[in-house]
Amino acid sequence: MPRIPAILFVAPKVAQRDRLAQAFAVSGVVCALHWVTTSADAFLFLTRLGTYSDSPRPKLIILEISMPDTDGWGLLSVLKDNALLKTIPVVVMTDSENYIDVLRCGGMKVDDYVTIPSTPQEYIELIASFDHWLIGSSPGYSLTTSP
Repeated sequence: MPRIPAILFVAPKVAQRDRLAQAFAVSGVVCALHWVTTSADAFLFLTRLGTYSDSPRPKLIILEISMPDTDGWGLLSVLKDNALLKTIPVVVMTDSENYIDVLRCGGMKVDDYVTIPSTPQEYIELIASFDHWLIGSSPGYSLTTSP
């Protein structure tokens, strides 16, 4: 039986996590959604260090690039420069529609750049677009958060 694919969501706000988790539950896209609030925790999760020693390798990373207390751009740079991590698709989610940010993401070979959805339906439509990264998943849904 195929494993349920893991998604790592890096975003500072509980409300964002809750909206994304609800959208996954409603969309029918099957995954185990893991949430961390900082770039540092994301790095620990991805390298399986500290309290994240048992974390799964995600099939997709959703990164809020404009985090107030942490540097999403720095994490993105680490992800794209690390031979073991650069193979994981990254979707940058942001409230910025700044063309410079779009170009910067393109230069860093980001897999997708999306603005933060404003309605539940937009979240569901966004989640549906992730399906091609999660092919081979099995039925089920779970949400885990940082310790």
